[in-house]
Amino acid sequence: MRAQKFVYAYLRTLFICIDFLGSFFGKKISSYLFSICRAQQNNSKQTVKLKDDGDQSLILHTPNPICTYRANTFCTKEPETLDWIRSFGGIGAFFDVGANVGIFSLFHAKLFDQKVYAFEPYSENVKMIHLSKEVNKFTQLEIIPMAALQKDTMKH
Repeated sequence: MRAQKFVYAYLRTLFICIDFLGSFFGKKISSYLFSICRAQQNNSKQTVKLKDDGDQSLILHTPNPICTYRANTFCTKEPETLDWIRSFGGIGAFFDVGANVGIFSLFHAKLFDQKVYAFEPYSENVKMIHLSKEVNKFTQLEIIPMAALQKDTMKH
């Protein structure tokens, strides 16, 4: 675990340096260096043991330190959200609007056989949801690569 933290700190520092170099030498060099670093991380997966759900586990695609953090804190960061999802008991479809990397969609798909719809407009997040869906073999998870609304609104 200590070595893993060191690697992530090293990569974070490396990305900052690459970004800094890009400001001097242009975006092409930083884009090229970023693509090399990302290629090294792209195939990372992490198995998450689901607390309170028997002997079940979930495999999450973790290509970067942020996704790895989400996998490591999966059961502890938002336990009330996981309890809320469990409380449905698999009744009807599950809609995850603004799914991000699909953690809650994947969780629901693991527990229940009902249809799951994950709405996420950002293509990198859609890719991560798709990779996690494939490795877990979830056929009931439908990824919708668009926003749920046509305009950006927030009412208070």
